Amino acid sequence: MLMVLHMPWCRDLGAPRVAMELAERFESRGVSVSRFDIQHAFPPDNLLLNNRIARFFHWTLFAGKAFRFVRKAGEGFDIIVAEHGDLPFTKEQLRFNGLLVARSNGLAHFYRAYEDAYAGQDCRNSRQGSLLGNLLRALARKTDGGLGRINRSFEAADRILLLNLDEQAYVESELGFRGKCLTAPNGLDDDRLEALRNAASEPDIRLQCQEVAFIGYWCPRKGSDELPHLARKLRAVRPDVRFLLLGTGIGEAEIRAAFAPEDQGFIRVVPSFRSEELPGLLANAAVGVLPSHVEGFGLAVLEMLAAGLPTFAYDVPGPRAMLTYCRGDHLVPKGDVSRLAHALECTLRLEHAAYVELQDEARQIAERFRWTEIADRILADLTLAHSQLQTARVAGDRT
Repeated sequence: MLMVLHMPWCRDLGAPRVAMELAERFESRGVSVSRFDIQHAFPPDNLLLNNRIARFFHWTLFAGKAFRFVRKAGEGFDIIVAEHGDLPFTKEQLRFNGLLVARSNGLAHFYRAYEDAYAGQDCRNSRQGSLLGNLLRALARKTDGGLGRINRSFEAADRILLLNLDEQAYVESELGFRGKCLTAPNGLDDDRLEALRNAASEPDIRLQCQEVAFIGYWCPRKGSDELPHLARKLRAVRPDVRFLLLGTGIGEAEIRAAFAPEDQGFIRVVPSFRSEELPGLLANAAVGVLPSHVEGFGLAVLEMLAAGLPTFAYDVPGPRAMLTYCRGDHLVPKGDVSRLAHALECTLRLEHAAYVELQDEARQIAERFRWTEIADRILADLTLAHSQLQTARVAGDRT
């Protein structure tokens, strides 16, 4: 199997980490897995290809690099799994006779709809970047092939792996690719589930700490516009509540400035962390929140659930796939900060026994998303599809 990914093969980044864990699961089942990633396409030691301007166009150029690699080495693989848009070429163009798979790590059509809707709104608290950076970003977007490139990769693929039922419904009904879609959510391996469970503090300590955890980059899509308002509403009724903001990519001083002065001393920011540090960072948190407007899956939600945190999010694809299993109302309408604050406040004032029930429920939901089971199902489907493809090919050759 060859995995094609337009990002660095790095466990500390969300999408590559998912690809790495899938590859590890496949290899544990006897599959030989190779990869072609952004660092193969643009070697780090090539300064010309990796200067600050060139990096804006890496995704634009990546498909051509991946195309040439597959044309040269593709016959050595039975299955190619590429991020959607990374191989927008027919198998005839690629000279590849095996099973070609396009995999969503967050359906681009949903993200583009969000970007178009948000473009005309007030971007308070968002980082605008430099004028040159914005110009280069806009130029890269105009030349990267856009959604047409994604659609071509779906059309060429024998199988399309999608993260949730909302994505599958859209790709089948709106794009017309029925008959080759498989919903394959993200997951956690057994060691990760155990680490998140074992690191958790006792329920009484968590309730005493009154800490709300958030994991995600600090940007409007992830809820940076709403989080300061959420903190103000929540702390108005529970003054001891603290917010723990993890993986923001932006420093504490800048983020604190977005909050009301009376809330700033109750905000802790960890701009970046190693993946193995997360269980300890979440140990004392009492609840989790992700007010994201669009998600492919929402691995942050799954990790907070695995840590035993009752977690709340906007009712959008991705988080919906997990939080729909909650007995209570853990999904709120997108943008409804008042309702989100009320849900958090109700949880933070629970008695010990009621809180433990929600904590146990959160962990049980996380158990539904084990990589072992998910990867086995994906591999079984791809193996069968590859076998059927080869059988059909042999039959065609005979005729």
